[in-house]
Amino acid sequence: MAGNGELHRFPIVQSARDCCRTGLQTELHNLMEPYYNMYIDDSARLDWTTRGIIAEIAHIDPHFGSWASGQDLMKMARAWAVRGSGEELLTLMDCMIQSGYEPWGSVGCYEEVTEELRYQRVNGNSGSGEIYALLHAFMSIVLSSHRYDRHKDMFQLLRSHWDFLRHVYSVMTGSIIGLGFPNFVGLANNLKNTRYQPYLHLVYWFLADRADELCTKKQQKGMVKALASLQEIMDRTEPNPELDELCQLLFPKEVKEMLINHPKTPYRQLESENKVLENENKVLKVENNELKAEKKALNEKLNALARQQEEITLQMASELKKAFVEDAIPYAEIEEELLELPPKTVGNVFTILNDMLGGNEVWQRHFKELRKKVRKREKEKEVPQIDARHITMTGNDATYNEYNDNDKDE
Repeated sequence: MAGNGELHRFPIVQSARDCCRTGLQTELHNLMEPYYNMYIDDSARLDWTTRGIIAEIAHIDPHFGSWASGQDLMKMARAWAVRGSGEELLTLMDCMIQSGYEPWGSVGCYEEVTEELRYQRVNGNSGSGEIYALLHAFMSIVLSSHRYDRHKDMFQLLRSHWDFLRHVYSVMTGSIIGLGFPNFVGLANNLKNTRYQPYLHLVYWFLADRADELCTKKQQKGMVKALASLQEIMDRTEPNPELDELCQLLFPKEVKEMLINHPKTPYRQLESENKVLENENKVLKVENNELKAEKKALNEKLNALARQQEEITLQMASELKKAFVEDAIPYAEIEEELLELPPKTVGNVFTILNDMLGGNEVWQRHFKELRKKVRKREKEKEVPQIDARHITMTGNDATYNEYNDNDKDE
C-alpha cells in the first residue's frame, strides 16, 4: 500500500478478513495504524483507490473504533474541510461508530464544531460547512444518552437522509451547506422534491421564520412563492416522523421553540377536516344548482307576467282610445284607473296612452295635469309580492328580490 504500483483491492481486503478470522486482529490494527493516520489527516499521499481500501479494512478492524476515540476529530475536520468529501466522511464515521467509538473528551470537540458552524455564514463555504455539519451531527449522536445500539440506528438515519438534512443545516446556519444553490430561494424550491415532502415539517417553519434574514429584497418575492408552494404540499402530505427524534437531538433548542410557536396539526385531523369541507362544498353546490333552477323558473314567470301586462296595457289603450272618440267614459274614471297602477308601471302606460291618444281634444285638455300626477305616483313606493318574493314590474323588463319579509326581520 505504500508503494507506487497498482493496487488490487480484493487480495488486500481478503487478507485483512483472514487476519480477523485467524485471531490476528491486533497485528492487523498495528499494521494499519500509519495508514489510518494518513487517512483521517486527508493525506495527499493517498489516492482514491487506497482510501477506499483503508475504509474497507477499518470496517472489519475491531480496534478501529477505540483507536479513533483517541484522535482529535476537530483537527481531522479542518483537514477534510480543505478538500474532503462529505460522502467519504460519512463512510469514515460509519466505520468509527460500527466498531465501538467512545466519545472520550468529545464534549470539547462538540463545542468547537458548534462554534465553527455559528460563524459559517461569515467565513465558511459550502464544502467546509458540510464537513463541520457532519462532525456536529456525529458528536450530537455519540454524546446523547441513548444506548450504543441506538447510536448506530441514529447514525444510519443521518447517513441515509443526509441529502435532506443538509437543507436543515443550511437554514439553521444561514449558509448553504453541501448544496449547489446560489441562494435560499433555490434551496426552498428544491424542497418540493417528492423525497423530501414527508419531512417538510422539520424545516418549513425554520425557513419561513428566517426568510427575511436569509434573502435579499430582490429574492423575497421568489421566497414567498416557494413557501406558499411548500405550505400547500405540507397540507396534503402525511408527515413522516422518522427523523423527528434525530432533529430534536441535533437542534434541541430550536426544535423545542418551533414546536411551541408552531404546534403542528396532525395530518389525519387535516385530512378529516378536508373531507368535511369537501362534503360541505358538495352540499353547497347542490343548493346552488337548486337556487339557479328556482331563479330560472321565477324569471320565466316574471317574463310571462310582463308579456301579459303589456297585452293588457295595449288592450286598455285601445279601449280608452275608442272611449275617448265616442266620449263614453268620464275623465275622472280614466284618471282613477291610471293612477291605481304600480309606480314603476304607471309611467309606461301613460306614455303608451299619450302616443295613441295625443290627437284627442279631451286628452290634450287634461294632459299636463295628468302628467304631474303620474310623476308624483312614480315617486311612491309600492312593491307587489308574488310567492312571498318582492317582484316589481317595469313593462317589458322585470326584476325580483330573493329576500322575503322573514329574511329581513332576521
